[in-house]
Amino acid sequence: MPHSSIDSDENLNHEDGRAQADGVTCCRAEGKITVNGVLPSIIYTAANRASMPKADPAKWVAPKELADVILFLVSDTASAVAGALLPVNGQV
Repeated sequence: MPHSSIDSDENLNHEDGRAQADGVTCCRAEGKITVNGVLPSIIYTAANRASMPKADPAKWVAPKELADVILFLVSDTASAVAGALLPVNGQV
């Protein structure tokens, strides 16, 4: 698995995080366990609104939208989906 780097703001570097997600999802347990990942853009939260006051939060991913994608991935409907990295970008 790739090593993460931390930028000057101590945030996980986006590309390193994506590489780590890819590394995790390519490894799969035997049986009925599937491993998938979601790659959200900016999530609409109070903390993000406060830290980015000039951004347009209408384009961000709502927590419920992100949760709906995750619920799909853990559902029986998605039983054939394995090793996927799903971008959840909202309107960005």
